[in-house]
Amino acid sequence: MKKRVITGIVVSVIGILIVCFSHIDWLFRCIVALLTLLCVNEAVPLRWIDHKIVPICIVLGVAVLSAIEIPNYDDWVAPVYIVASVVFILLIVMNEAGLKPENNYGWLQILTAVISVIFLHSAIYLRQDYHGLYYILVALLSAILTDTFALAFGRAFGKHKLVPKTSPKKTIEGSIGGLISSVLVIVIMATLLQHFTDVSVNGTNLILCSLLSSVMAQVGDLSMSVVKRSMGIKDFGNLLPGHGGVLDRLDSILFTLPLYYILVSCGVVIFR
Repeated sequence: MKKRVITGIVVSVIGILIVCFSHIDWLFRCIVALLTLLCVNEAVPLRWIDHKIVPICIVLGVAVLSAIEIPNYDDWVAPVYIVASVVFILLIVMNEAGLKPENNYGWLQILTAVISVIFLHSAIYLRQDYHGLYYILVALLSAILTDTFALAFGRAFGKHKLVPKTSPKKTIEGSIGGLISSVLVIVIMATLLQHFTDVSVNGTNLILCSLLSSVMAQVGDLSMSVVKRSMGIKDFGNLLPGHGGVLDRLDSILFTLPLYYILVSCGVVIFR
């Protein structure tokens, strides 16, 4: 528990620094690229690479991913997001029903690696919006707060299992508590932002988007649980003591970041 708390604090501080310096485009791109590379490696472990050349591979990978511009990103990120979400939700339902395909789940690991590249890249494009920083913050807060409050409410009031075969510790009470609490905290923070700055907030859109992103944050969490079960592992890695791997921490964010990018691209305005 002590390791988990210390790691959580360190990760939170690093996250705050990343957001604060996100206006430096090349630096932000490199950070997103590094996180993407770590997620891809955890989804599809590249054990065949000689450990001596791993640093070189990381540098090259970050260089390529940070420089790449995904063509026509606006046109197909939404369809990919919808299809991936539906696939994972179906897999969760199948897992709960005890229906598992006979063939292996290698394709699921590849899908996870692919959406890691596509979905995390949305942070780069979202930051380019005039109020992009605030959208990124809401996406991050929605995922983090939902997870935190779901855990707290689950431990305090949890009696009914949400998806026992996929994630035994998650409860319906925790899920609802996480959703409502995350929205309330985000609304309070947005109200303070509006009060102390010249930023205007569309309250209705904020509440609706926060509700949707909280739901998708939980879908992301459960989706990665399905992937881990298919791989026969508890965590994607051990880079973060007490937390597991990078993908274990970004599972919810993986689904909230692209959601806000899609909403903004469709003309939904929260911050003015």
